[in-house]
Amino acid sequence: MTEEQISLVVETINKSTHYFKNRFGEYNRWRDKTIILLLYYCGLRPKECLYLRWEDIDFQNSLLFISPYNNKERNDTPAILTEPAKKVIVRYKNFLKENQIYSEFLFSSLLTGKPMATDTFAKRFQNIVKEAGLSKVEYYTDIGKPVYTFNPYTMRHSFCTKVYNKTKDVEAVTQLARHTRPESAHTYIHLSHPNKKQIADEVFE
Repeated sequence: MTEEQISLVVETINKSTHYFKNRFGEYNRWRDKTIILLLYYCGLRPKECLYLRWEDIDFQNSLLFISPYNNKERNDTPAILTEPAKKVIVRYKNFLKENQIYSEFLFSSLLTGKPMATDTFAKRFQNIVKEAGLSKVEYYTDIGKPVYTFNPYTMRHSFCTKVYNKTKDVEAVTQLARHTRPESAHTYIHLSHPNKKQIADEVFE
């Protein structure tokens, strides 16, 4: 996703009438947009983000500590808490405080106190993207199940692409995405059109 598309998704959440006009609805609205922005600003995997605890956040050193059981690669390297992510978390925390909502996890269900399930968030994400007019079917599986262009992992792809387009450094992508194998970073890297054109122009100058 481009930054413009991500902004459109957040704007759609802010204006959506699908959220109940009560304490629970507003909490879900804030929770959903905060999750999406943290996925993008920090390059987190969906489950890593959904299972974040408040104690995992180190504002002073700009770090997010990921519990090993939430990380499919068992990599204990913390994620970098970027400045935009800090602002997003502070705004979210202020909303929770104002509404006297307290939980061990950042993104828990108000009914159970447990983190939102990844499948539940994936469905919610797809509904939001559809409402924003960005939902497209990439292809259908053998059993006819649609696979969409955008999904929660898209935010992580977008983060890695932005890092690479800015640095042209695969190692930087590997480190910031917390991959144990450099070749894994190539999965997430997509050159933007301006970058591809620049490279092609330089090749034939």
